[in-house]
Amino acid sequence: MLLVNGLTPADLTSVVGSLKENSKSISTHSRREFYWSSYEQITSAVTKLSNVDKDGGKLFGLVKYSRHEKDDDEGDVTFEEFTRNQKGLVNAGASNTHTMLGKKFKVLNDGEGDGPGAKEYMMAWFDDAAAIAYTDITANSECIAIDAEKGVYVLTGTKRKLCRGATSAATKNLAGLLEFIATLAPNSPLQSISWNGNRPPAVNEYNVVLSGTGWSNAILKDLPDTVGHVSSTSTDEIYSAFKVRKNQSLIGEAEALINRMLSDVGKGAATMDVYTASMKELGIARRNAILKKVYVCSSKKKFIESVVQEGDVEEMYVVEDREVKGKFEEYGSVVFETFYKLDISIYS
Repeated sequence: MLLVNGLTPADLTSVVGSLKENSKSISTHSRREFYWSSYEQITSAVTKLSNVDKDGGKLFGLVKYSRHEKDDDEGDVTFEEFTRNQKGLVNAGASNTHTMLGKKFKVLNDGEGDGPGAKEYMMAWFDDAAAIAYTDITANSECIAIDAEKGVYVLTGTKRKLCRGATSAATKNLAGLLEFIATLAPNSPLQSISWNGNRPPAVNEYNVVLSGTGWSNAILKDLPDTVGHVSSTSTDEIYSAFKVRKNQSLIGEAEALINRMLSDVGKGAATMDVYTASMKELGIARRNAILKKVYVCSSKKKFIESVVQEGDVEEMYVVEDREVKGKFEEYGSVVFETFYKLDISIYS
């Protein structure tokens, strides 16, 4: 996947050429040829989308390229042009500080240095990392990270925005920290890095993570469960800690539903609105439009991919099974709720 930000077709060809040079370190000749021919197909397809009457022919968008190494056919290229909001997000920042994190390939001036402005660049992800980056850019939920020395960030694995500078009130003691967190609100100061629309995050029970080593033991030893901590300032490590916290919270919600189901079963209820384990019953609920929400393990790929493609389930929460199994895993790693109590056996 390529993120192309303001490059002309000629610029794109030049920058992709630098990727080709970097690929000379690939161990096998066949693999190098595969990448080189892929780069040619990508640039040929994308440059056809340039329009001199729009942005002077510059390209702004995400390029997705899929090709199997063992196939002789040309790969499949799709171009998702940035919306106005997306273009603003990608170009947000001052003093060369961009919202997008990662290596940026730029056009060189006479072979040296950055080319025409810091805002014109391309980013690239390969193989499995490409799918991960696409999901992160377009869909992942945000973490609110608080650095004792730098301030408050909103971030995902590939995007980050500084929303507020450091404040001594947050680092004096635990009471001051919790009071400070209570002041963090959407747009005041938390800003949106959402790919679709202006959607600044709000503080919840799992999305606040303290980062770095600037926090006193007096604060860290009594942190409530609603606030996490990671000693690193690496965005990857901060976001990884956030994902663990989110997963634990979602499993907690799923297990609360299981407990409700077990209570109904214990009372001998003839109808229920919570069901577990059965992918067949989950499919029945979905087909009959009675599915309200579902918590499902990421291993159920066929169901998840179908829902993502069709967009017919309003609340689907994908979670990871834990190494130490709990109630969620014991009940098949699938829990779903219907809109009302019913006997699902009467549906087909």
